[in-house]
Amino acid sequence: MSRPSETFSLKGVFGEVVKNPAGRAGVILLVMYIVLSAIAPIVYPYNMVIENWSSSTYWRENPRLAQPIWVKYLSGINLPENIILDSRDKTNPNVLKASVSLETVEYKEILIKFKVFYDYDDFPSEIALLFFNKFNQSNPYIKVFWTRPDGRELMIYSGMQRFRETTLYVSIDESVRKALTEFVANTTQELVDYPSPEVVLFAKAEPGMWNKDRAKILKSSSFGKPQPHVVSVRVFLYEGDADVDCRLIIYGKVYGLAGTDNRRRDLTMALIWGAPIALSFGLLSSLILTLIQTFLGSVSAWYGGVIDNVIQRITEVYMVVPFISILSAIAIFYRLTIWELLLAVVILSLFGSGIKSTKVLVLQIKEEAYIEGAISYGASDLRILLLYILPRILPTLVTSIVSSVPGFVFLEAGLAVLGLGDPMLPTWGKVVSDAYSAGAAYKGLWWWAILPSILIILLSAAFVLLGYAMDKIVNPKLREL
Repeated sequence: MSRPSETFSLKGVFGEVVKNPAGRAGVILLVMYIVLSAIAPIVYPYNMVIENWSSSTYWRENPRLAQPIWVKYLSGINLPENIILDSRDKTNPNVLKASVSLETVEYKEILIKFKVFYDYDDFPSEIALLFFNKFNQSNPYIKVFWTRPDGRELMIYSGMQRFRETTLYVSIDESVRKALTEFVANTTQELVDYPSPEVVLFAKAEPGMWNKDRAKILKSSSFGKPQPHVVSVRVFLYEGDADVDCRLIIYGKVYGLAGTDNRRRDLTMALIWGAPIALSFGLLSSLILTLIQTFLGSVSAWYGGVIDNVIQRITEVYMVVPFISILSAIAIFYRLTIWELLLAVVILSLFGSGIKSTKVLVLQIKEEAYIEGAISYGASDLRILLLYILPRILPTLVTSIVSSVPGFVFLEAGLAVLGLGDPMLPTWGKVVSDAYSAGAAYKGLWWWAILPSILIILLSAAFVLLGYAMDKIVNPKLREL
């Protein structure tokens, strides 16, 4: 005996979904996330992400706590971007490196000049000079001079280079602050303790030039002919083959599409890579658990008796066990990777409420005439379950898978916020956790917490909308609304 024709096929359900406004919105959002997931390994290869996300040196040339670059266009304020000049760049007209040596003795002087044309509407966030030193025994001696567009020059640093690579953080160096304290006193007759170098060096020479709230920016375009800031590095070497190169970094206040965090990391990487991680975790968890619970529920309803009692009692135990507490304890003790976390979620959720709802459906289908016909011609139990019962509940099964995804997406994000996620991967939940730990909301660092939160909510909304549209098609009661 053949089965009665189903009211809905899987293809028919999806066809109806795209006709529903909620379904269309869900499909559009989901496609966006699929595209984002597809480009993630292209833009940021997986190995690069694993190696560099927690690195302290990889991000050192990024500004700290910078807003997304599109903020400057929305606000109408020309916020500063990073300015990076390197003495090894022979093609840049704003970079000069020259040397003079004496043949009779092993002595050489190097002059490095950087021209910085600065026309932004705000001060830089930080200034740093990276020195790359080549020497054997005699340490190079360095002097750094800063000439402003108004012609004022001051020496901001002098000292011996003791390592192959050193960094002068102009913004926090004590000797630089002392030089600028003296410069402010001579220029405005104001005595100031610890002025901000990034403000004084780029401010007009007038009272209050040390205070970022009162100081006015000294722009290169303020003069008839644009005048640059000139950073001069004089190097004194006492070995013939010794050499020094320098890299000037003037950190901006905007960077990338998503800004940076307190460790200078580009949040764009985390936001892009969060998409495939959240999608794979949510879909795999939902798919595996729904299929297992559907099969167990079908077996329970079909065989009944002892098998039914065992499955139902285990399910009831699982439903009262504190799932989150156990999962959190496991994550604390073992520091699970994302895939180990997925396995733990599956094991702790094998027997869930889906078994009971599937049992109810199968008990109804079990009484239909075509099932009795299949039994009469000798079909095996497995054949009946797989070919006659499961296809009947497939549309409901798909709806259940789709509707369950948001819960698992929020679960992964929630565990990451609690510090129990994968320590190596940059997930949305991990970014939110870092933002919370650093007090981003209190400090006004909105992009750090809001952007990943929006992505989590939109991904969950995509599946909620799809699930609602599918449920409305499959469920006759909802179809009447």
